[in-house]
Amino acid sequence: MSRWIGCVSLTFLPVAAIAQPWSDNFDSYAVGPIDGQGGWEGWGNDAELGGAEVTDAQASSAPHSLGLRPTTDLVRSIEGVGSGLWAVRGEIFIPSDHSGVTFLILLNRYSHGGPANWSTQLKFDSSQLISQGGSGFRRGVSTDSITDRWVSFEILIDLDANQQTIFYNGEVFDQTPWQRTGDDSLAAINLYSDNGSDAYFDNLELVRVGSPQVPALSLGGFVLLVSSLLTVGFFVFPSVRRNALAAG
Repeated sequence: MSRWIGCVSLTFLPVAAIAQPWSDNFDSYAVGPIDGQGGWEGWGNDAELGGAEVTDAQASSAPHSLGLRPTTDLVRSIEGVGSGLWAVRGEIFIPSDHSGVTFLILLNRYSHGGPANWSTQLKFDSSQLISQGGSGFRRGVSTDSITDRWVSFEILIDLDANQQTIFYNGEVFDQTPWQRTGDDSLAAINLYSDNGSDAYFDNLELVRVGSPQVPALSLGGFVLLVSSLLTVGFFVFPSVRRNALAAG
């Protein structure tokens, strides 16, 4: 039965064969600049904006994590994610003496030197985490930051329903449309520092929820799936940053 289902999925969902799950724990890289490694590049392919470093100063999975600096504007492009239910997960470490602001941003449209459209803007500092929304929709949902330890986050994206659910430290934090003026796709992950002092990311990953690579749903995936079943009544597995901050 499972082999037959897998065959049907490959026949009718060619996008799933193109879009590849991805993960990065930064442990295979030498300590030093990350730009140009593992698909990470400065915004607009500007190496000077890729000012983040592989570091052993902090790590959730030893020995390394990614440390952001005050000038970091780092991008990893994603291809082939245009339908279905996906999860972007990771961990963040914000020191209690952190100054400035650190952003985790997801874009539904991005190319070097081309137009960009924002879906998710999570603003971290030493006191608050704020969900700021994306291009064409403003948010201001906030919660207290957890500092001096690694904290999990997950953005569960239902591209078919144009919805995202954001989890922080295992709890639902915000729920918004995925896009209002852009595309039903995930195009890039952007780690951006607005004069923020050292902050760290580790164990970043992109997974297709419910696929053979992820046989068990995450907590976020389970919550959203149950909600979908109650609302729809059947299974639906495939069911500004700089400019956006001003654009609203």
